[in-house]
Amino acid sequence: MASPTLVASTYTISQLCRIFGATPRALRFYEQIGLVEPRRVEQRRIYSRGDYQRIRVITSGRKAGLSLEQIRELLDLYEPADNGAAQLRKAVEQLRQRVGDLETERDIAAQHLSVLEQRLARQTLSVQGVGQGRPPRRVAPDEVMGHQAR
Repeated sequence: MASPTLVASTYTISQLCRIFGATPRALRFYEQIGLVEPRRVEQRRIYSRGDYQRIRVITSGRKAGLSLEQIRELLDLYEPADNGAAQLRKAVEQLRQRVGDLETERDIAAQHLSVLEQRLARQTLSVQGVGQGRPPRRVAPDEVMGHQAR
């Protein structure tokens, strides 16, 4: 969900939940682990523009698959003097690493899928043979479970 233009100076937990598609529980957890520090007015949390920006980084990072520790590292890098340039460089580095990790996972999944498709084709042929009066091919338990003995 795209975040709207920053207009308010403070936000309630319900406003931020609507804006970022987060749950109150998630925002309270981010507070508990020190990623945001809203003010308290009686029992209500009041989030500042800075908290808004931090939650924007947190929710974007989580959607990209970054860990909370990686996100904390990004948040800690923010420096107003450089307009967040160091933070942005680190985010690009982390996202490139994440893309590499996902590409590796995709390649492994593709290999597994290929093996399973081959086994399914063999099993289908075996089942078809049974339907034509041939005895079923005996299959070792390891082969069925995907751990063909070598």
